[in-house]
Amino acid sequence: MNYELRDFEPKLFTGAMSVDYDTVIERAEEALEHPADSAWRDGELWNTHTMMFSTPDIELTDDYLEDWSNYRSILKALSDAYPGDVEDASFGHWTYSRFMAVKIRVIDAEGFITPAFAEAVEIAYDLEHNNHLYDEGDYMELRDEAEARVVAVFAEDNDVQLDSLWQAMEELDVYYDLHEGWYDVDTDALIAKARELSSTWEAHYYSGEGHSPEQCYYCARAEEVTA
Repeated sequence: MNYELRDFEPKLFTGAMSVDYDTVIERAEEALEHPADSAWRDGELWNTHTMMFSTPDIELTDDYLEDWSNYRSILKALSDAYPGDVEDASFGHWTYSRFMAVKIRVIDAEGFITPAFAEAVEIAYDLEHNNHLYDEGDYMELRDEAEARVVAVFAEDNDVQLDSLWQAMEELDVYYDLHEGWYDVDTDALIAKARELSSTWEAHYYSGEGHSPEQCYYCARAEEVTA
């Protein structure tokens, strides 16, 4: 089938697109070919729709945070710009039990390539050749969440209070990196510091010792705990 792309005004890009119309048409033809190694499809896939920007479900692994960030931020951007032509989708695979992807309408009812697909092709080109992240702010937020989960598990595994562990990390000027792990730190010393802070806090909180609450870190913390 010969596809055509009408002139359109991009909603997500300003200025000229990097991908020319002939390339978009070629990508549309490829997108509607049913993958030989795939058994999953529905009434729309490979007929009028395709899936792009697939990634393992984040509930299964944190190994693909960049891909997950791209998936969810691109899904939001395209859905907002082209609400009738874009939705989320999932499929199973032997490597991970669940993948997520952006399902995009490739051709409309008249057989013309949709602007949504043309912009998706432009996004894919930009990710490959220029920026590996669609939204760096979204990725940083996602990375911080993943690192916080690891810190929480570390606190639980070592039977220390999570807030004391965060305080110990701050005082010792150490941090956890998702790729490097605990960066240049003696974890035994970190655990000991967290337990010391926890013990000091509990001793203070439950004591009747007189002091100046206005200048006391632990009193300020008590107000936060009891608020």
